[in-house]
Amino acid sequence: MFSKHRLEALSDGVFAIAMTLLVLDIKVPVGVAKGQLGEALAKDAHGWISFAITFFIASVFWTFQHRLFELLEGVSQKMLVPTFVFLAFVSVLPFSTSLWGRHISEPLALLIYFGNQFAIAVALTVKLELAREFLLDEKRADFLSDHHNKSSAQPPQFTVLESYCNKHRGPKSVARREKQSKAHDSLES
Repeated sequence: MFSKHRLEALSDGVFAIAMTLLVLDIKVPVGVAKGQLGEALAKDAHGWISFAITFFIASVFWTFQHRLFELLEGVSQKMLVPTFVFLAFVSVLPFSTSLWGRHISEPLALLIYFGNQFAIAVALTVKLELAREFLLDEKRADFLSDHHNKSSAQPPQFTVLESYCNKHRGPKSVARREKQSKAHDSLES
């Protein structure tokens, strides 16, 4: 089992760089006549739209990733591959966003952009499925009780993750909890 903290730091770095690179494709208008700045900025409206949508979606993916790491005690070797695939597709976001922003009405650009978003979602779903057996019951219980108490202010993506974690309990997690309970009982005897 690998330390989740190293992978979490790498993930945060990839997200930080990718999300920062999103805005670098939007250029400051140069040589604009006085009073024409608004018009010059409006020429890049598609770039701003693609940036805003991608930044929002990437922040949702980062939030899911963060919540998943919060619930794990470690990362198995078989979980590394989907994590790196997930991060690889996240690192492609600046390219697919720029492509879509510059060719917003082009079907191929749209396909590449939303294909990239779909690939990120699939990789994250695979990670969730593989992580089921490593979810910490205590952290899951704390996570769920915290968010039930704040349910009115809870963003919808947390509700989905909460439902998933509550519904799926890996067999290793149950066995580990039973083993810990038996060990605790024998210490008290």
